[in-house]
Amino acid sequence: MCGQIEIPALLVEVRKLVSFNTTTTTNKDVDNHPTKHADEPYAESDGPGETSLCTPCRPSHVKIGNDDVTISSHCWETAKSCTTPNGMARVLLMGLFDVEVLLKSNLKGGVSKLDPNAERRQALDPRKLQALQDAVVKQFPRAKEADVRKSINSRICELRHQVKRKLQV
Repeated sequence: MCGQIEIPALLVEVRKLVSFNTTTTTNKDVDNHPTKHADEPYAESDGPGETSLCTPCRPSHVKIGNDDVTISSHCWETAKSCTTPNGMARVLLMGLFDVEVLLKSNLKGGVSKLDPNAERRQALDPRKLQALQDAVVKQFPRAKEADVRKSINSRICELRHQVKRKLQV
């Protein structure tokens, strides 16, 4: 009997998540989506019997930092659940920038120190980087900005390595 009551409620929740995920877009397309600041609590849903699948119970984007930089609510919640500043920075990095941008960029831009003949990298958007740093330092006050920057560059290098490995296979 208990399973019969839980399954319909679970289905409603899954439908809400699917609806929410299909309406969420990347950071570039935030003009038509509700936004909240990272410090504001989420609005409460209508409860377990809620059947409206058109309106997500949470805003689709969250404002981070002092500028108008936004990130998906899902990415923000994932980043907040990280237990280290480096983990949070890596999650936020992937939510703020497209993989294509990350593959042709690095933190400050410029030539590779390891291979001076390699293609010159573009710098990542400084507004987004500052918002990322602000969010990490706010969540982890003892975090060192140099360590956060290092984890960002490390993640970008890992992405390039993954792409190279896929191209070689």
